[in-house]
Amino acid sequence: MTPLLRDGPPGCAAVRAFSKDRTFTKEMLMPSRALMPPPRSGHVVRAVVMTVTVEMAESWLENNTHNRHMRPRHVDALVRDILADSWQLNGEAIKIASNGQVLDGQHRLAAVVQSGKSITTLVVTGLPPDTQGSMDSGVKRTTGDVFELDGIPNSTLVAAIVTKKWKWDRGDYRFHSSERPTKPESRRILKEFPGILESAHEVSSLRPATKGMLQPSIAGLAHYLFTDIDAGDAVWFFGRLNDGAELKSDHPILTLRDRLFSEAEKLGSSPSHQNMELLIRGWNAFREGRPLGKIYCFPNKAMPMPV
Repeated sequence: MTPLLRDGPPGCAAVRAFSKDRTFTKEMLMPSRALMPPPRSGHVVRAVVMTVTVEMAESWLENNTHNRHMRPRHVDALVRDILADSWQLNGEAIKIASNGQVLDGQHRLAAVVQSGKSITTLVVTGLPPDTQGSMDSGVKRTTGDVFELDGIPNSTLVAAIVTKKWKWDRGDYRFHSSERPTKPESRRILKEFPGILESAHEVSSLRPATKGMLQPSIAGLAHYLFTDIDAGDAVWFFGRLNDGAELKSDHPILTLRDRLFSEAEKLGSSPSHQNMELLIRGWNAFREGRPLGKIYCFPNKAMPMPV
């Protein structure tokens, strides 16, 4: 399949990258044309739940001439959900104007084409073209909101840890990418790795001073990874990181704690990847029984892995 065109004007050019090798027949286009009545006074609006096929999506996107620029990463995220059979009929509609123009839903249509699979969705047609400016004006529902509705405690923190875990598992150890898991992907991650819930609980119970020196999502990811290696060591490590008790000079946790407090006082907050590297270097020295007088970050080197 021809990949999604990454550059150029929105709509038509991207679709032609998909459809240049296809030959459309009258029968193939009839379902989509049937949903697009010609302009008429009063703008007769119709709404129907239907299966949108690849051919229909391609046909509709040919009329995607007045829209935002296509965001390929968002299309890719939708493709992942479609291919994983996670697409849900949730009442959000693909909206078509009375003149056949795509008003809302271009990314969903492009994802249908790119995935090669049909979706079932609500389609609204016959809308006045000038209604496009009023669309997408509601507050976007976050993954944290979804988890809260699922009854998950510390939902915002859990969502942030899930996102960090998703990036870590994809090899983005310094969290440079702006990509995020979709909401269905986030639910699957939490179901597969329920220990994230306990890690979020432990991180949320840290002292206020300790919270200030660490990004909670980074602390949560580190807690999860370290617990997976050795649960007992992880309890002691985070306990001493929290209270600083029973730590002699040159102890890795004391050195780590001092460095994190110093960074917080000077910078307010450190980059998340730097926090992660410091935590791992302190953890590894603790696990190996090594004294640690100073602790450094090496941003131009590979992220160390916890042992």
